[in-house]
Amino acid sequence: MSGKIKQIENLTKLYSDNLNYKLEKISDSLYKMENDLRYKGGNGNGKDN
Repeated sequence: MSGKIKQIENLTKLYSDNLNYKLEKISDSLYKMENDLRYKGGNGNGKDN
């Protein structure tokens, strides 16, 4: 039974690491988009305010 538990722990860590990686990528993308908008001086609709 302990082998099954270890397997579940390993899978859980794998899924957790994968999700953390994806969240990090999403966060980086949002940060980049925010900076792009800020430096272009627009509000996201293609027109400057």
